[in-house]
Amino acid sequence: MGSRVHPGPRRTVLLQQRSPLAIGFMFTVGALIAIALAQTALVAQHILIVIMLALFLALGLNPVVTWLISKGLPRGAAVVTVVFGALAVFALALWAIIPVVIRQLTTLVTDGPVLLQQTRNHPWIRDLDERFDVISRLVAALSDPNLANQLFGGVLGAGQVVVG
Repeated sequence: MGSRVHPGPRRTVLLQQRSPLAIGFMFTVGALIAIALAQTALVAQHILIVIMLALFLALGLNPVVTWLISKGLPRGAAVVTVVFGALAVFALALWAIIPVVIRQLTTLVTDGPVLLQQTRNHPWIRDLDERFDVISRLVAALSDPNLANQLFGGVLGAGQVVVG
């Protein structure tokens, strides 16, 4: 009847066999793509921060909006209610925190010279100051007129991006 044909021994061809040059090229291309993505993220970091904040707020406040919709409120009214409620909570938190911060800063400014003198008399700080001149460097850094701009410039810039 019919004869059966037996295939010979199988020869396996490795498809993943590549030369070292090709592997090095692929790693280089991957590294360049990673660097390009990192540079893009650095350039767009302010926009990405705003987007992430908006996403966080939307995901966090959506259950409340959904609950208000289930109670019969239209979606627009539910969103407005939740936004004003969140702003009210934020304003109340600031109203509670700001007086405490002002009181603490006033106490720090009032007691600052005494605290500084006590710090200078501490043996460990005195040793550091003798070796590295820490206190005069700290005084010079704190008396820099651009200090407030350096500290709060990023915060104000982020606030301007959010508001503007």
